[in-house]
Amino acid sequence: MSYHPKHYWWKPKKTLLGLLTELYRRVAIWDHVRFITSSSAPSGLTLDIGAGGGMLSQEMHRNGRPSISLDFSPTATQIAACEGLPTVRAYAPDMPFIAQSFSAVVMLHVLEHVENPVDCLSAVRQLLRPGGKLFIQVTNASSWQFLLFGRHWSALDIPRHLVHFRTDDLEDLLSTCGFHVVRRKFFSLRDNPASVATSLLPSWEPAVRAARETHESSVGTALKNFLYFALVALSFPFAILEAVAMAGSTVLLEAVLHEDK
Repeated sequence: MSYHPKHYWWKPKKTLLGLLTELYRRVAIWDHVRFITSSSAPSGLTLDIGAGGGMLSQEMHRNGRPSISLDFSPTATQIAACEGLPTVRAYAPDMPFIAQSFSAVVMLHVLEHVENPVDCLSAVRQLLRPGGKLFIQVTNASSWQFLLFGRHWSALDIPRHLVHFRTDDLEDLLSTCGFHVVRRKFFSLRDNPASVATSLLPSWEPAVRAARETHESSVGTALKNFLYFALVALSFPFAILEAVAMAGSTVLLEAVLHEDK
């Protein structure tokens, strides 16, 4: 946790840029919610592990899927609680729930951060009801972006990411922990184009500058923001192409429990 800057858990500032960024993130979160809610998971509670400020849980509630947000950060859980969301502060795999409490578990960019992915997924398996679904997203070390940028790929996010997975690695791990993958998605509206832009201009990414508390003039801030988001827009064709080739910079999997486990 000491490697996470105080601005890591995102909450928008009441500025035009902040409002536009929040709108973009909500559209991106809606894309995740659409993938999750299109599943045939049984009715019941969803657990959002690594929920941050709870934006995904908010959208799940709006779509008739009651959710509980879980995060280890007091800052993140405070933000989520202030939004009126059921919120628990805990570390995975040490989660204070009884077995088979949830019909679905969501883990978006969580597994890269945990010290023991096997223990984490085994704990998640115990929390799921029969027929329950796991939705898990990680950065994809078999992506074109990793091949192109190598150690300069922004999605490596060292030292916060402890483990990086190729798609096949993650599927093998899920199988070992009692899951069977039924769907795959290699494009994230929030992450894939932005990771190209951040790999090319790492010091211009707005969240990075906020975390570093970079001192800039208002003109300099506006110019850097404009150029950065222009580069994000220009990165969309490449990000879409690599996703079509099943080599996107992220992979989102839907998995179910093995019946014989």
